[in-house]
Amino acid sequence: HKKKIKARISSNLNFFPAGYEKDLVRSKLHHLVVSIDGITQKTYSQYRVGGSLPKVLESVKKINLEKKKQKSRFPFVTWQFIIMNHNENEINKAKKLAKKWGFDRIVFQRNRGDMGKELFGSRKKQSKTCHFLWNQSVINWNGSVSPCCLYYDEKYDFGNALEEGFFRVWNNQKYQEARRLVIKKQSQDKNLVCWNCIRKGFPA
Repeated sequence: HKKKIKARISSNLNFFPAGYEKDLVRSKLHHLVVSIDGITQKTYSQYRVGGSLPKVLESVKKINLEKKKQKSRFPFVTWQFIIMNHNENEINKAKKLAKKWGFDRIVFQRNRGDMGKELFGSRKKQSKTCHFLWNQSVINWNGSVSPCCLYYDEKYDFGNALEEGFFRVWNNQKYQEARRLVIKKQSQDKNLVCWNCIRKGFPA
């Protein structure tokens, strides 16, 4: 916050310790993305197995109450709804519920190709280029740095911010090779996850 760098956290909010909302608001976190893929517990739990929708909504309520207490606009709270066959009939109702449930906005995403092509058929390749490698980065709970939010396996990480320092990771060989791949369509590092980007269809 002091360095004017916007931080965003994505969470399902199923693990929310008592009193955590105070620290969360006090931290001046800019953006909190909450994953809720259904408007009923039955629909929600089909994808978020073991999760509790009432618990998530209670956590959102606590955060908003704490924002008022601390007279803070942040964090900006977004409801992320991943669209799948079993919940797409709830999209319109979700739009109407977003404000009532305490969200600043709602965004919808199609289920990603690596989560099961059988849900939506084959993925069409897109020609858009990548912006993550220059504008954003993902720092995980253990300090590991992922090139973007699309991949979760640690084997794709580009380094560790706690061990090396973020800016060293940001300018290391893996990041340089990934950027070269996007710009020149070539890279000496054949193990980069960017070769098989599931979102942009890059670099094919």
